[in-house]
Amino acid sequence: MVTTPPVHGHSFLRALPILLAVLLGGFLIAPVAQTGQSDPSPPVTGDWLIEHMMSDPEQLNPVTSNDSASSHVLNNIFESLLQRDPRTLELKPQLALARPEISEDKLEYTFRIRQDARFQDGRPLTGEDVLFSFKAVKCPLVNAPFARVYMESIVDAELLDPYTIRFKARNPYFLNEDVLGGFEVLPRHYYDPEHLLNDVRVA
Repeated sequence: MVTTPPVHGHSFLRALPILLAVLLGGFLIAPVAQTGQSDPSPPVTGDWLIEHMMSDPEQLNPVTSNDSASSHVLNNIFESLLQRDPRTLELKPQLALARPEISEDKLEYTFRIRQDARFQDGRPLTGEDVLFSFKAVKCPLVNAPFARVYMESIVDAELLDPYTIRFKARNPYFLNEDVLGGFEVLPRHYYDPEHLLNDVRVA
Protein backbone atom coordinates (compact mmCIF):
# COMPACT_ATOMS: atom_id res chain seq x y z
CA MET A 1 0.00 0.00 0.00
CA VAL A 2 1.10 3.56 -0.57
CA THR A 3 0.22 6.87 0.96
CA THR A 4 -0.32 10.12 -0.88
CA PRO A 5 -0.33 13.83 -0.07
CA PRO A 6 -3.83 15.28 0.28
CA VAL A 7 -5.69 16.90 -2.60
CA HIS A 8 -5.21 20.66 -2.56
CA GLY A 9 -7.65 23.20 -4.00
CA HIS A 10 -10.37 25.66 -3.16
CA SER A 11 -13.23 23.38 -4.13
CA PHE A 12 -13.59 19.84 -2.93
CA LEU A 13 -16.15 19.18 -5.65
CA ARG A 14 -13.61 20.18 -8.30
CA ALA A 15 -11.04 17.83 -6.75
CA LEU A 16 -13.44 14.92 -6.19
CA PRO A 17 -13.00 13.25 -9.62
CA ILE A 18 -9.21 13.41 -9.24
CA LEU A 19 -9.41 12.10 -5.69
CA LEU A 20 -11.60 9.18 -6.67
CA ALA A 21 -9.33 8.37 -9.59
CA VAL A 22 -6.34 8.23 -7.24
CA LEU A 23 -8.15 6.16 -4.65
CA LEU A 24 -9.77 3.70 -7.01
CA GLY A 25 -7.31 3.54 -9.89
CA GLY A 26 -5.96 0.19 -8.75
CA PHE A 27 -9.27 -1.31 -7.65
CA LEU A 28 -11.50 -3.59 -9.65
CA ILE A 29 -14.81 -1.76 -10.02
CA ALA A 30 -17.70 -3.03 -12.13
CA PRO A 31 -18.82 -0.66 -14.92
CA VAL A 32 -22.10 1.16 -14.36
CA ALA A 33 -24.70 -0.14 -16.81
CA GLN A 34 -26.69 2.35 -18.91
CA THR A 35 -30.46 2.53 -18.48
CA GLY A 36 -32.15 -0.48 -20.02
CA GLN A 37 -28.91 -2.31 -20.65
CA SER A 38 -27.04 -4.98 -18.79
CA ASP A 39 -23.27 -5.35 -18.82
CA PRO A 40 -22.07 -8.88 -18.07
CA SER A 41 -18.41 -7.96 -18.58
CA PRO A 42 -16.09 -8.50 -15.62
CA PRO A 43 -14.78 -5.57 -13.55
CA VAL A 44 -11.81 -3.75 -15.03
CA THR A 45 -9.12 -1.54 -13.53
CA GLY A 46 -9.83 2.18 -13.58
CA ASP A 47 -13.63 2.25 -13.48
CA TRP A 48 -15.46 4.72 -11.25
CA LEU A 49 -17.23 4.37 -7.95
CA ILE A 50 -19.36 7.30 -6.77
CA GLU A 51 -20.08 7.42 -3.06
CA HIS A 52 -22.74 9.67 -1.57
CA MET A 53 -21.65 11.65 1.48
CA MET A 54 -24.03 13.52 3.75
CA SER A 55 -21.74 16.56 3.88
CA ASP A 56 -18.60 17.90 2.24
CA PRO A 57 -15.31 17.66 4.13
CA GLU A 58 -14.40 20.93 5.80
CA GLN A 59 -10.76 20.48 4.84
CA LEU A 60 -8.37 17.75 3.75
CA ASN A 61 -5.51 18.38 6.14
CA PRO A 62 -4.93 15.15 8.10
CA VAL A 63 -3.38 16.98 11.05
CA THR A 64 -5.87 19.79 11.60
CA SER A 65 -9.18 18.40 10.31
CA ASN A 66 -11.67 17.10 12.86
CA ASP A 67 -14.95 16.48 11.05
CA SER A 68 -16.22 13.02 10.16
CA ALA A 69 -16.51 13.72 6.42
CA SER A 70 -12.83 14.72 6.24
CA SER A 71 -11.82 11.64 8.21
CA HIS A 72 -13.82 9.44 5.85
CA VAL A 73 -11.88 10.76 2.85
CA LEU A 74 -8.47 11.02 4.52
CA ASN A 75 -8.64 7.42 5.79
CA ASN A 76 -8.51 6.38 2.14
CA ILE A 77 -5.53 8.59 1.32
CA PHE A 78 -3.15 8.30 4.25
CA GLU A 79 -2.11 5.23 6.18
CA SER A 80 -0.97 4.65 9.73
CA LEU A 81 1.33 2.21 11.48
CA LEU A 82 -1.60 0.10 12.62
CA GLN A 83 -5.20 -0.32 11.57
CA ARG A 84 -8.20 -1.81 13.32
CA ASP A 85 -9.78 -4.82 11.68
CA PRO A 86 -13.41 -3.84 10.96
CA ARG A 87 -14.66 -7.34 11.77
CA THR A 88 -12.60 -8.41 14.76
CA LEU A 89 -11.76 -4.86 16.00
CA GLU A 90 -8.21 -6.07 16.65
CA LEU A 91 -5.21 -3.86 15.90
CA LYS A 92 -3.22 -5.13 12.94
CA PRO A 93 -0.06 -3.86 11.23
CA GLN A 94 -0.39 -1.58 8.23
CA LEU A 95 2.79 0.47 7.72
CA ALA A 96 4.40 -1.33 10.66
CA LEU A 97 5.75 -4.85 10.29
CA ALA A 98 3.89 -5.92 13.41
CA ARG A 99 2.28 -4.51 16.51
CA PRO A 100 4.84 -2.67 18.67
CA GLU A 101 7.16 -4.17 21.22
CA ILE A 102 5.88 -2.85 24.56
CA SER A 103 8.09 -2.59 27.62
CA GLU A 104 7.06 -4.31 30.83
CA ASP A 105 6.21 -1.02 32.49
CA LYS A 106 3.96 -0.14 29.51
CA LEU A 107 5.85 3.12 28.89
CA GLU A 108 7.86 2.32 25.75
CA TYR A 109 6.45 1.33 22.37
CA THR A 110 8.85 0.29 19.61
CA PHE A 111 7.56 0.07 16.04
CA ARG A 112 9.42 -1.51 13.14
CA ILE A 113 8.37 0.00 9.82
CA ARG A 114 7.89 -1.82 6.55
CA GLN A 115 10.72 -1.13 4.12
CA ASP A 116 8.57 -1.71 1.03
CA ALA A 117 6.15 1.15 1.74
CA ARG A 118 6.41 4.11 -0.64
CA PHE A 119 4.57 7.35 -1.20
CA GLN A 120 2.76 7.90 -4.48
CA ASP A 121 5.71 9.87 -5.86
CA GLY A 122 7.90 6.80 -5.40
CA ARG A 123 9.85 8.06 -2.39
CA PRO A 124 10.30 5.44 0.36
CA LEU A 125 8.49 5.87 3.65
CA THR A 126 10.91 5.77 6.60
CA GLY A 127 11.03 6.49 10.30
CA GLU A 128 11.79 10.12 9.47
CA ASP A 129 8.29 10.46 8.05
CA VAL A 130 6.75 8.86 11.12
CA LEU A 131 8.73 11.11 13.46
CA PHE A 132 7.84 14.22 11.42
CA SER A 133 4.14 13.31 11.44
CA PHE A 134 4.22 12.85 15.20
CA LYS A 135 5.98 16.21 15.68
CA ALA A 136 3.47 17.92 13.41
CA VAL A 137 0.70 16.94 15.81
CA LYS A 138 2.69 17.80 18.95
CA CYS A 139 4.00 21.17 17.68
CA PRO A 140 2.19 23.97 19.58
CA LEU A 141 2.28 26.19 16.48
CA VAL A 142 0.11 23.72 14.56
CA ASN A 143 -3.64 24.15 14.98
CA ALA A 144 -4.25 20.53 15.94
CA PRO A 145 -5.77 20.55 19.45
CA PHE A 146 -8.20 17.74 18.64
CA ALA A 147 -5.36 15.39 17.64
CA ARG A 148 -2.85 16.67 20.20
CA VAL A 149 -5.01 15.90 23.20
CA TYR A 150 -4.72 12.16 22.51
CA MET A 151 -0.91 12.39 22.63
CA GLU A 152 -0.54 14.39 25.83
CA SER A 153 0.95 11.43 27.66
CA ILE A 154 3.58 10.74 24.96
CA VAL A 155 6.73 12.58 26.06
CA ASP A 156 9.45 11.38 23.69
CA ALA A 157 10.07 9.80 20.30
CA GLU A 158 13.38 8.70 18.85
CA LEU A 159 14.63 6.83 15.80
CA LEU A 160 16.69 3.76 16.66
CA ASP A 161 17.48 3.22 12.97
CA PRO A 162 15.90 4.41 9.69
CA TYR A 163 13.02 1.95 10.07
CA THR A 164 12.60 1.68 13.84
CA ILE A 165 11.01 4.28 16.10
CA ARG A 166 10.47 4.22 19.86
CA PHE A 167 7.87 6.27 21.70
CA LYS A 168 7.92 6.91 25.44
CA ALA A 169 4.83 7.64 27.51
CA ARG A 170 4.54 9.50 30.82
CA ASN A 171 1.95 7.09 32.18
CA PRO A 172 0.65 3.64 31.31
CA TYR A 173 -2.59 3.96 29.39
CA PHE A 174 -4.63 1.27 27.68
CA LEU A 175 -5.04 3.38 24.52
CA ASN A 176 -1.36 4.29 24.02
CA GLU A 177 -0.83 1.62 21.38
CA ASP A 178 -4.02 2.63 19.61
CA VAL A 179 -3.04 6.32 19.56
CA LEU A 180 0.55 5.74 18.46
CA GLY A 181 -0.43 3.28 15.78
CA GLY A 182 -3.35 5.34 14.52
CA PHE A 183 -2.04 8.74 13.42
CA GLU A 184 -1.60 9.31 9.69
CA VAL A 185 1.96 9.24 8.36
CA LEU A 186 2.79 12.23 6.15
CA PRO A 187 5.64 12.56 3.64
CA ARG A 188 8.22 14.81 5.32
CA HIS A 189 9.91 15.70 2.03
CA TYR A 190 6.60 17.13 0.78
CA TYR A 191 5.39 19.01 3.86
CA ASP A 192 8.69 20.00 5.46
CA PRO A 193 11.45 20.09 2.81
CA GLU A 194 13.40 22.62 4.90
CA HIS A 195 13.30 20.40 8.03
CA LEU A 196 11.68 23.14 10.11
CA LEU A 197 10.36 20.63 12.66
CA ASN A 198 13.70 18.98 13.35
CA ASP A 199 14.21 20.93 16.59
CA VAL A 200 10.63 20.69 17.83
CA ARG A 201 10.45 19.08 21.25
CA VAL A 202 7.67 16.57 21.76
CA ALA A 203 7.56 16.54 25.56
